[in-house]
Amino acid sequence: MIDKLRSASEARRAFSSAVDGLVSLACGLAVAVWPVGARTDGDLHWGEPRLWLTLLGVTVAVSFLNHVVLTLVGSASIGKLLGGIRIVREADAARPGFAQMTRRWLWGFYWMIVIVPISIASQSDVNQEDMSGLKVVRA
Repeated sequence: MIDKLRSASEARRAFSSAVDGLVSLACGLAVAVWPVGARTDGDLHWGEPRLWLTLLGVTVAVSFLNHVVLTLVGSASIGKLLGGIRIVREADAARPGFAQMTRRWLWGFYWMIVIVPISIASQSDVNQEDMSGLKVVRA
């Protein structure tokens, strides 16, 4: 069954990653800035730790909800739905489980923080491998 599914192109994967990142960041900014802006009569104090902690917390929470929970319910995150791709188990092309999606989500942070900067610094062309026995395929 998995052999019949077409792998998602790098362009589709990059598009979906960008959309998912922007969704998480936009939600984080909206929640972090609104209460701080309302409390200070519209003057944002970017050096205020509460703003940054709220931004980080909401961004990570929305990312988890989008990449793990939404994928469990609808087989794709917002970015993947817009990009026409989805995630399946590599073994049998079925929907992934919660543990697999959580491992994949955590691997994405490691990839973003460690591998991407090394790849950019070394000017190498490294493609992200699917982790946790999952594969990104065309919808």
